[in-house]
Amino acid sequence: MTKMIRIDIEKPDDRGLNMTMEVLKNDGIIIFPTDSVYTMGCDIRSKKAYERLCRLKDVKPEKAQFSIICADFSHLSEFAKQLSNSEFKTLKSHLPGPYTFILPASKEASRFFHYSKKTIGFRIPNTHLVHQLIKKYESPIFSASIQIDKESPYATTADEIFDLYEGKVDLILDGGICGEIPTTIVDLTSGEPEIIRQGAGEF
Repeated sequence: MTKMIRIDIEKPDDRGLNMTMEVLKNDGIIIFPTDSVYTMGCDIRSKKAYERLCRLKDVKPEKAQFSIICADFSHLSEFAKQLSNSEFKTLKSHLPGPYTFILPASKEASRFFHYSKKTIGFRIPNTHLVHQLIKKYESPIFSASIQIDKESPYATTADEIFDLYEGKVDLILDGGICGEIPTTIVDLTSGEPEIIRQGAGEF
């Protein structure tokens, strides 16, 4: 059974945060608003939740390209190899914000994905709800985009999402109307930044 609760994205209440953490702790899948679009997420340490997310995205676990959402840069070294000064400066100047950076993966990243990974997607949304949740949970989370259809790929309201994902996810955080433009994806693995997808963030 899918629950949906209303939550203030700038001043999230403890009840909502605690409920979300309980879902994550129990291998659940959540849907929540970010500074770009609504997205799905799960505990990065749960293999069961990871496999559930793969099924929802209809992707093989060894092929999954989920982003890792963090509240700050403190977990960066767990998932990415050491960056150059210029690469780290690029991250610092754009994050938090509606960007996903493709970075060379560390050996530790493969453990979380359960398969060998050469690259990871790293993200710090500029949304107080996400920061509070991850800091309180004391762990980054996996995230995957929610596409509705080809003509209107991103839902902007929790009600739209509930109609499509009722019974498939455990909790939907209704943060009101969200954007319909996904993150800008920037590849930093080749020495020079390369825009893979122009989205909500100017680069």
